[in-house]
Amino acid sequence: MVTKNPVAPAEPAPSEDRYVPGDPIPVGDATEADSDSTWALFSGVVQVPAPKPAPQPELEPEFAKTLRSPL
Repeated sequence: MVTKNPVAPAEPAPSEDRYVPGDPIPVGDATEADSDSTWALFSGVVQVPAPKPAPQPELEPEFAKTLRSPL
């Protein structure tokens, strides 16, 4: 019989670190310092049109039209 060593449960978080309903959701601190330099990074990119896909062979056979059933 194989026995595993019991693992001690994790300690609960301190009360000051716990989330309480109604607390504000934290947001990241991101600021855009210079939008002109950001635009300069991407404004010179040449737009290449996507190639047209090759025609696909017919994968499903033609089905007969759906007709009403005579009752």
